[in-house]
Amino acid sequence: MNVACPISGKLGNERVARLNAFMVLAALAAFIFTKEEIIVYAAAADFLIRGFINPKYSPLSITSSFILKLLRVKPRMEDMARKVFAAKIGTFFCVIMAVFLLADMQTASFITAGAVMFFAALESFFGFCVACKLYPLICHTSN
Repeated sequence: MNVACPISGKLGNERVARLNAFMVLAALAAFIFTKEEIIVYAAAADFLIRGFINPKYSPLSITSSFILKLLRVKPRMEDMARKVFAAKIGTFFCVIMAVFLLADMQTASFITAGAVMFFAALESFFGFCVACKLYPLICHTSN
């Protein structure tokens, strides 16, 4: 188990998180190519669910879990505090994209989407979660 301080005590499958990141990457690429704004709003909703409600209710997490189960990929459990923090940051960036879209600043939204895609690619392909690395520095507790 990969542990960062502080921890939440709630475990989740790291492979689900990586597949979620791949789906975010694909969705935002589709947004850039199709200019379909609903993709940004859906991504924001999914990040919101994962970061502020409960990851088990996230459509992406449900889909990722189903795919990995279907493929019989063995879970790799880790503490979820860092991934939840990453989802909160994802929510923030998707809200920024949505604000840019509502302000008719499509190019700024695309640039923001590109940044999120970069971080999602790092997570998906290399298992490197930038927000997870920042988590212990930002969300520390005194014991």
